[in-house]
Amino acid sequence: MPRYYFHIRRGFQVEADREGRDLPDQVSAGREAMLAAAKIWRSLAWPPRDPSRYVIEVADEHGRVLYSIPFAAALEAVPEK
Repeated sequence: MPRYYFHIRRGFQVEADREGRDLPDQVSAGREAMLAAAKIWRSLAWPPRDPSRYVIEVADEHGRVLYSIPFAAALEAVPEK
């Protein structure tokens, strides 16, 4: 199974995912990124004011960025539970 990495970016600052996750395909990785971004943002006790400044990037095992999803888009797409 391919491994995907979920990096958090704000401008030039990147919090790199060094472990990654095995998932069946790119579509699953994109879906996982949307869910993760919404969950991370909602779990912050002090969320920054502008989620559009934060992006979750999905990279494949070769380091190629496949998706770049703004946290704001993830919050709109994933309903709060």
